[in-house]
Amino acid sequence: MDYFESLENLLVDPTHQTPTVHKSSILGLFIRRMFLVFDKFTFSHVANVHRKFCQYYTTAFGEDQQNNSLIDETLPVDDSREMEETQVMASQKQAEFFIAQQVALLHINEREALPPPQLQQKIRDFHKGNPELTEAHYLSFLNNLRVREFCGAVESLYHHFDRSTLIVPQDSKAVTVTEETTRSFRYAALNLAILHAKFGHRQEAVAALKEAITMAQEANDTICLQHSLCWLYRLSPENAEPLIEKSISKSGELNLWYLSSLSVKALAQLKCFKAATPSFVFELMMKSDILNCQHSMTELLGTAYSQRAALWTLYGNSCMANLSSQLLLNLNTTDPVRGGIYQIGEGYCLALRNLAWDFALQGHYLEADEILALAKDLFPSYSEHSHIWKLCEVSIAFEKALLQGEWQVAEKAGVGVSVLNQLEGRFRRAQLLLHQGVKASAHSLIQALISDCEQETESLAFFHVRVLLLESELYLQSPNVSVAISCLTRSLAICKENHYAYLEAITVLYLAAAQFLLKLPYQALQLVDSVFLTILSHGSLYDKARTHLLYAKSVIAAAKLDEGQESYHKALRKGVEMVGTAVVLFQQLLAHHRVKDALYWQAQFYHELGMYAERNKCSHQFSLLGQQASHRLMDEVFVL
Repeated sequence: MDYFESLENLLVDPTHQTPTVHKSSILGLFIRRMFLVFDKFTFSHVANVHRKFCQYYTTAFGEDQQNNSLIDETLPVDDSREMEETQVMASQKQAEFFIAQQVALLHINEREALPPPQLQQKIRDFHKGNPELTEAHYLSFLNNLRVREFCGAVESLYHHFDRSTLIVPQDSKAVTVTEETTRSFRYAALNLAILHAKFGHRQEAVAALKEAITMAQEANDTICLQHSLCWLYRLSPENAEPLIEKSISKSGELNLWYLSSLSVKALAQLKCFKAATPSFVFELMMKSDILNCQHSMTELLGTAYSQRAALWTLYGNSCMANLSSQLLLNLNTTDPVRGGIYQIGEGYCLALRNLAWDFALQGHYLEADEILALAKDLFPSYSEHSHIWKLCEVSIAFEKALLQGEWQVAEKAGVGVSVLNQLEGRFRRAQLLLHQGVKASAHSLIQALISDCEQETESLAFFHVRVLLLESELYLQSPNVSVAISCLTRSLAICKENHYAYLEAITVLYLAAAQFLLKLPYQALQLVDSVFLTILSHGSLYDKARTHLLYAKSVIAAAKLDEGQESYHKALRKGVEMVGTAVVLFQQLLAHHRVKDALYWQAQFYHELGMYAERNKCSHQFSLLGQQASHRLMDEVFVL
């Protein structure tokens, strides 16, 4: 009571001087409104507000609990209610500010937001203090979505929109109420569609999306229609191209530049899958960049760099892919409106993944681990994007174990891959079985993968080539090597059609291996020579090593057929140098069985040259590596 009396003195000065707060000012109107509400309170309401105010004050300013103790002695208090109200009771404006802040952080920088358990507890506290706070339910929906808690996300979404439609101002007209209610219904359906799409429930998502579109058409809500259209072409790939083109034109008319830029990116991705030329695809990406720069959409600039890295990876230019990833990581994405917080989203995690994977392919496993450690720090395990670095981590562990012949470690990592990506896990399983020599099981698994790829010819073309190369690798280890050529020609056709330059080079390398095994060294040498520069420029360390080894074997076998002693010795010296490079590269990868294979060939070449000391040195190195159970001489095996 004293508090409100002191507030009244701010508006009316007893000495008839100018009051501290004018009654018509914003603060004056707010204080007068507080008076009106306070006058309607009952005694129990006043006591409850007094208790909450004291608790809020002592927590904020660090005072002792004297005031609360006095209240507890003089007023009757419900003990069970007091036990519940252990948290600070925030005002309506404070709660709304906190919720808006957390929603923004979840969108632009999840690391800066509260961890999921703490945030959910904060939301429960808000519900206790103000059950009418509908925004808290939406924050709960986003919090459940980030940890992929489907039931909690659906329940929170329903609660949010149920309560939003029930809150109607008393002075609203009937027409306004009806419009607001239908608007809430159609956006509820749209959010439900997005929720199902996030969890891979395509049929449920399409059903909810059609409901949102129907209601938006009835209300002539063009903005809701455009957002629905963007999700429709994601969920309906069979009609994606006309839907995307319509979205681009309509979004431009409505000045929805964010959606327009996203639609242009989606069209670029679709054209890539439909075997459009790379120049046309990157021209579309440039149009998206123009929109992003014109309208200062920094977040979409980062997304564009991430998509460029993916496109360059598909087209086989690892240098440009790494450059795009580094440009994204060096992009200034601070938002001055939100206190200079960096916008770190999915693209940032993808860029770190790309660099970590490239370091691992070049044998720099420690550097790759450091980059993944940064990704773990920025995107904790509960993050929505944590699956990106998790898949990269287990894939690197699988590749490393496979090269080093550690089958148990590779099998464990392959299980981890299957948990995160079932299709990729099956491919890794087939790869492991092939290396272990279980060819029958590997063959059946490869055939099943090829069948799946043929059903999704466009979106799985890149993966289809990888499976065909693995199948040809299986046939190259069999007595009937010529069967591998049919697989490789199919792979070559897909690569040329979709402009997969690097995979095309690897396919040619496999054809060269087949020609070498078929005793056609001239043809093998010509094929290796045609892709040698491409593989050295953009290939992994393992691909470079085995390319050197195959080149050495082919050039020596071709020179041997010439029956010229001088040319043969020249080829032997060149072959020894090439094999030496392969040994160094295999050693960097700790691929001991391939090191032994290269040392075997190097010793053979030194013996042909009469360099017995060098031959004995190679033999000694071979013996030091020790006999491994998984070792097989690789003169008839060319592993991808």
